[in-house]
Amino acid sequence: MKTGFPSRIVGDVKVFEAEGKLTSGTKMDGFIETVIGPLSQTSPAWRKFVLNLRFARKIDGSGIRALEELETRVTACGGQLKICCVPEGLGTPRLLLHLNLKFEVHDDELACIRSFP
Repeated sequence: MKTGFPSRIVGDVKVFEAEGKLTSGTKMDGFIETVIGPLSQTSPAWRKFVLNLRFARKIDGSGIRALEELETRVTACGGQLKICCVPEGLGTPRLLLHLNLKFEVHDDELACIRSFP
């Protein structure tokens, strides 16, 4: 399965759906730039982001590091990133614990969207 990040708008939140693997060798840099590009403009339209992992199949340490970089860069530009719908078995228990400790994670996409101020 190819890795992709289709997006859609829900109110004032941009939702990305991760598809495939978030592992070393996937093109996470392109995804990061897709999010960061508009944020670096003077008055970006979107500052609230949700990454829905419902269709993600695997995550490893490289994927976690890429998400950490994304979160750091989004925050530095005045944005917020939240994660939802993490499937069981996506990664090792240790990686999933790290994901839950580092990010605001919700079980449901709608709850995640509604959690923004």
